[in-house]
Amino acid sequence: MKLREYVTIPHIAIVGTGGRCYKQLQQELEDNGLVVEAVIDQQQFFIEAQANKEIDAYYLDFDETSDKDAEFIDKAYQSVDIPLVFSDQSTWQNFSKWGRRIAIKLFKSINSDLDQKNAELKRQQVAADAQEESAQIKQRLNPATDERQVVWVLGASLGGPEVVKWFLEHLEQTPKACFILAQHIGDGFAELLASQLNRASNMRVVSAETGTRIENGVVITAPVEERLMIHPDGVIALAPEQRESLYKPCIDFVMLEVAERYGQNSGTIIFSGMGDDGSVGCVAIKEYGGTVWAQDADTCAISSMPDCARATGTVSFTGTPEELGQKLIKTLGVLDSPPELPGAVNS
Repeated sequence: MKLREYVTIPHIAIVGTGGRCYKQLQQELEDNGLVVEAVIDQQQFFIEAQANKEIDAYYLDFDETSDKDAEFIDKAYQSVDIPLVFSDQSTWQNFSKWGRRIAIKLFKSINSDLDQKNAELKRQQVAADAQEESAQIKQRLNPATDERQVVWVLGASLGGPEVVKWFLEHLEQTPKACFILAQHIGDGFAELLASQLNRASNMRVVSAETGTRIENGVVITAPVEERLMIHPDGVIALAPEQRESLYKPCIDFVMLEVAERYGQNSGTIIFSGMGDDGSVGCVAIKEYGGTVWAQDADTCAISSMPDCARATGTVSFTGTPEELGQKLIKTLGVLDSPPELPGAVNS
């Protein structure tokens, strides 16, 4: 997969029905930074569309009320996958003002089209990477000794602290599960985040330490610089992180640990964030029989992470933070009473 860079000197072709001063039009466009590769009519368009791969957009000058032109436009849209930009009929009276405006319109149309195509390529790559990872996942299951323990990963990045707080505040009851929050954040801020969320939640929110125990009604914030490991008896151990990742903490790493340990009792919710962290972990959790949900794009500060999660085909539910919380309670059930203190193993 190779993403295309923005076009700085667009190459276009003018397609028209005739009767215009296309030489003057061509000159105005070229004076405004475009390269006009050809001036063609409707019949030549379909030949040119197949032969000339250097065209970034077509500029169409037609009579919008003509049935013949309307039929051509329908066929043109089906023949090319680059922008078709239409003439503003009212601008032909003043070429000097018109040239700059239409050049800007062409630049924006071409680069907006590239943005969409690059985003689709990125989604395809995420899905392909996730499928490659899934081929190796099922061989690595090392289950927890407590077959009833449920563990969910809350993955978040940009906009995450606010939306996770929102999510926790609207959990009216304590779900029958333990949660590990993997939030992209600077080193030294994990404890502050835990403290802030602790005040907003009915559950206990604690920072992960060696000896912290997985238990229901507790939210554990993942460390930024260390590797989080979970022993089969549910006790967490922290170790130096040797694996490389663009993200800290890496949501994928946390999800893989939980998926491999808790299998069908694992789950995740991917919240607001930039990038694709968590996509591989979503596949892991799904492959082990767990559950994958994501925040809806409209309530995200940045929806890249949940969008990439959805691109893997593993997300079974999308909702607002309130809707996710309500469904979580219905799915997992609730504790009769939350633990008074987060558990720990005494050394």
